[in-house]
Amino acid sequence: MINCGLNKKNIFTLLVLCLFISPSFAKYSGGTGTSTDPYLISTPQDMNAIGADVNDWNKCFKLISDINMACYTGTQYKIIGNRSQEFTGIFDGGWHVIRNFNYKGTTSFVRWIGLFGHTRNATIKNLGMENVDVNTVNGGWVGALIGEQEYGIVSNCYCSGNIKNIAIDQGTSVGGLIGYQFYGSYSNCYSACNVQSFISKYLSNTGSFAGTQSYGTIRNCYSTGSVSLISSSVGYHSSCGGFVGRQDNYSNCIIESCYSTGWVYSEGDVYCGGFLGQYGGSGTLSSCFWNIETSDREFGIDFGFSNNVIGKTTAEMQTVATFKNAGWDFVDTWDIGENQTYPFLRKFNISDLNRDKSVNMFDFAIFAENWLVEM
Repeated sequence: MINCGLNKKNIFTLLVLCLFISPSFAKYSGGTGTSTDPYLISTPQDMNAIGADVNDWNKCFKLISDINMACYTGTQYKIIGNRSQEFTGIFDGGWHVIRNFNYKGTTSFVRWIGLFGHTRNATIKNLGMENVDVNTVNGGWVGALIGEQEYGIVSNCYCSGNIKNIAIDQGTSVGGLIGYQFYGSYSNCYSACNVQSFISKYLSNTGSFAGTQSYGTIRNCYSTGSVSLISSSVGYHSSCGGFVGRQDNYSNCIIESCYSTGWVYSEGDVYCGGFLGQYGGSGTLSSCFWNIETSDREFGIDFGFSNNVIGKTTAEMQTVATFKNAGWDFVDTWDIGENQTYPFLRKFNISDLNRDKSVNMFDFAIFAENWLVEM
């Protein structure tokens, strides 16, 4: 007769093995970092751990829940990517939101500040950032999402909050979503960040969406935050704009089907425009708008350049015909609450018609009012 059960010797052997074999713990909240099995990010500790391990900066990540980053203050958050070791991977936000990201810099010069400091050939998509608070001294390239981008793709991302940089003895590029764009593309993104920049030496390019565009494309994006640039430097012409601070003099700089509505303010030797501060002369601007009332700016680009940047009143910018006549896509990309809202991106919550971050009876009232209105 064969005994298939466990005898005392077998039981003892199994106990020994259980004691001496170490368990294998998953990294982050799961995954292996590949494109088919990305690392899963679900906690602020997960997010901070990415910046702590440069060996993972070429890996793939996916956010699987909203995250509150308020537990990291000052310079505690470990920024992902720098000039010597860029982030080159993929970060998919999974349509989740990172809230309360804050970074308070010191007097030491740090070039790349943002959720991602420096990226190269990276893909960042489907991510929201709300209640951002970045306040730096001598920050070089500063933005809520990315300090500096080289090549790569950013799509379906947005930010809201405040960005402030005081530059004492260094040049800067400061934006709401991104500080400095070098090649690469942005699509279906927006910035609701208020951006403040102070420069006492050299120059600063400052915009509510991006500080500087040097090569690359920005399509179907917008900004609603205010922007201000105060310069006391001598011999350097800084620039600020409601959307982008400066577009460099390269033919493959493209901004297409974008708009800005924020207040724009400058002091000192500054090129300033309601949409774009300084136009290099060779880049392309196509079907773009700025609000001449809320920006308090007569010209979309400094020195009165128009170049397909069109100033409109608030009422005109809340009318679909304004944008349809310029070739904007209101089938797949944009939508609008006629006479109620500015254009908004369909990729985000299309039921929030008045864009107040909630869906309620006010949105239903807009829907009902326009039920029989031909768009």
